[in-house]
Amino acid sequence: MELFVDIEKKLADFTLKIKFTTKQGTLGLLGASGSGKTMILRCIAGLEVPDKGRILLNGRVLFDSDQQINIPSCQRKVGFVFQNYALFPHMTVSENIAFGLSHYSQDEQRKKIHQYMKIACLVGMENRYPYELSGGQQQRVALARALSTEPEILLLDEPFSALDVHLREQLEDEILALLSAYTGSILFVSHDLQEIYRMCQQITILEQGTQVEIGSKTAVFEQPRTKAGAKITGCANITGCNLMLKNQIQVNDWGCVLDIGQAVSNKITSVGIRANHLRFCDQQDLPNSFGYQIKSIKEMPDKIILLLKITEQQIVWLKVEIDRQYWQNYSEQLPPYVQLPTEKLLLLA
Repeated sequence: MELFVDIEKKLADFTLKIKFTTKQGTLGLLGASGSGKTMILRCIAGLEVPDKGRILLNGRVLFDSDQQINIPSCQRKVGFVFQNYALFPHMTVSENIAFGLSHYSQDEQRKKIHQYMKIACLVGMENRYPYELSGGQQQRVALARALSTEPEILLLDEPFSALDVHLREQLEDEILALLSAYTGSILFVSHDLQEIYRMCQQITILEQGTQVEIGSKTAVFEQPRTKAGAKITGCANITGCNLMLKNQIQVNDWGCVLDIGQAVSNKITSVGIRANHLRFCDQQDLPNSFGYQIKSIKEMPDKIILLLKITEQQIVWLKVEIDRQYWQNYSEQLPPYVQLPTEKLLLLA
């Protein structure tokens, strides 16, 4: 199973330009709202036409601007679960699932409907209408409808966004179980960091229609290569820097020089560190350790968020997240120094 996408499409605010290949497994498309994620899915499904480029699915050409090929959506063998599920309100559950099965005989349709009703845990709801279902049940109907056509690729456009937060984790487990037997490729669109990390093996990051990162989820989250990639994956402390020596950088906004422990390319323009990677310590002689002042303290259910100033020249405050239990253990009197560990610094182009 392999999907190849290399397309361009001019949109109102930017030109979408994307190129990637994905094989069996789940590829996550991560980016802010309006970054082009849904448009990519719509182009793959044949609901939108790129301005130029190629889309190949398992060796079949779905779109090729040079050869003027644009296969109709109904012939692409692509399953699409829309953000709002797009169920037909005047059709029952079984009729919704049967919508893409018109080329099968009545007997085969009944068998497939029952098969996917069972897979999606919908048995007994055959004659219900969408308005009689919960959000999670509607989601499972949409998935059953998409899977019943036996697509070669499945496109999931923010499938949990319409659900209450407390239902999401439970439904993620259900959907993962439902998809466990699916052998095709899956593209999963989201702007939720935790959701996409749990659901996907590979991730590509989009910013204003441009692909800025692609790789395994571990690599993309732990070692993003670009400022945009670090920002989208939740790094709260990012600023410009200047190279001084092979293993040192000057960070004007933080008013300090940092030891980076390695020689780096001249392409490095920014440095970042995640808020939960700063450490408090009792020793000032550790690399990148500083005294600090606390500007503000924000309490959350499971953590404490601090804003720190580490030098007199600093003009941008550092955000730090610590576990609530750690905070309580120190009786709200933290060690006197904070460290920006060398191995946790993100060196960004």
